[in-house]
Amino acid sequence: MCTQRVQVRGVAQTFTPDLVSLRANFFTQEIGMNKFQCVALVGALSLSLSVFADGGDLVKEKQCMQCHDVGKDVIGPSFKRIAFRWKGNPTAEKMLISTIQNGTLEGGGQHWSSTTHMPNAWERPVVSKAQAKTIFQWIMRQ
Repeated sequence: MCTQRVQVRGVAQTFTPDLVSLRANFFTQEIGMNKFQCVALVGALSLSLSVFADGGDLVKEKQCMQCHDVGKDVIGPSFKRIAFRWKGNPTAEKMLISTIQNGTLEGGGQHWSSTTHMPNAWERPVVSKAQAKTIFQWIMRQ
């Protein structure tokens, strides 16, 4: 049987086809959604969970989402935009890991805009080199 194990707010949950079918029946019968709306909702929820798999939880834990978003610029550039800009650059991993760990000024200098910068290390949660590498890899997959 195909199952999907997901951790939501620290609680592990396993999704099976039967459970998804049961949820789909609830939305179509109890709430009045048509099947297309239900499939769209389930797809959107699945996508939103997969966006934060393998590093995304760490991005939230280290407060990156206070200034960044996956798909749109906020205070800082979107993760998709960062990935696009640094894709294929041989210095990307070294520069971004240093910036993730130390902030813009201590982590390699201004490399995005002259008006905004990432907070310095003392202004936010500590990020180990291994965590920074995981975050870097997650960003580059966006």
